[in-house]
Amino acid sequence: MQITTLEEPYLLFGTGKHVDIRYGLRNFCPLDFDCESAPKKIRLGVVGDSKSIEELKDWLEKCRGEIEAKKSHQRNLFPNWPGFNTESVFFSELQFDSSLERQISSSDIKTISSLAVRDEQIIRAVDLIVAEVQLLLEKKPDVIACAIPQELLEALNPGDQSNNLDDDEDIEKDKKATLDFHHLLKAKCMTLPRACPIQLVLPATYNSKYKRRGRSRKDIRPLQDEATRAWNFHTALYYKAGGIPWKLQEDSTKLQTCFVGVGFYKTLDQERILTSVAQVFNERGNGVVVRGEQAIYEKEDRQIHLEIKQQTFCKFPGPSVSVISIKLSGISCRFPSRR
Repeated sequence: MQITTLEEPYLLFGTGKHVDIRYGLRNFCPLDFDCESAPKKIRLGVVGDSKSIEELKDWLEKCRGEIEAKKSHQRNLFPNWPGFNTESVFFSELQFDSSLERQISSSDIKTISSLAVRDEQIIRAVDLIVAEVQLLLEKKPDVIACAIPQELLEALNPGDQSNNLDDDEDIEKDKKATLDFHHLLKAKCMTLPRACPIQLVLPATYNSKYKRRGRSRKDIRPLQDEATRAWNFHTALYYKAGGIPWKLQEDSTKLQTCFVGVGFYKTLDQERILTSVAQVFNERGNGVVVRGEQAIYEKEDRQIHLEIKQQTFCKFPGPSVSVISIKLSGISCRFPSRR
């Protein structure tokens, strides 16, 4: 057996390069920090009930300043959060406005909780939030945070560490649920006439007193420390507001390289297998989402395949001098390269 160690790729930041994202941002600024297009002020819309909106805003106000990291010997892995303001790291700030808030009523949450079928609960909850998001779009926010109320979260996911989560009856009941709240919400928001990035925020993100929930113990991941949560949340906000925190270091000798990640999933009726190519990017870090075709499960080798004639094409943004095509399980991807 021969083992090859792959070196960490360098990431480019505003004034330098490094292999670690947080170290690079702290010491070298975001890639676009001196560009006019960098989001210096982010108008944040919020959807939730009165409590979740207030608690999220209180936490974001706290995150304007520094948050101490957890005690660890791995200080580079768990750095302090330096604060989200115009003089630190991202050189940007969040703007709140009561007109950018939409509240979900407690009566609507109770109605959703009273539904017996979990899929019906998810559909009703998603429709409720999407309606509020659509109204917020008229105010033209840069990003919309969906602060899921704790009561709604408990209705959609009743799993609790204090219960017997290994009960066969509960497990069988959960298997009947075929919809995913996160995926359905993102998909429906993408169909709105005025697209705006959304960020789901669970109660445990801004208040550690709330328990994380899951269908079983193995589904419940431990809560990250507050500084790490702040890093992850604000980096996502900056990117979704149009900022560019970093990019891969260019290698002119490998511009004809394309990295493709292919996944497969079953339709809700479990009758068909489709392809999902969500991560396709080239050497420059430019990426796209590729549409998938129907796949076939071959009994001979017990593998999933696409027919050669079924081709899905994608093209990276920007002008291209020439086009190189690659094929992977019937998927064709075209991306620009130099002559």
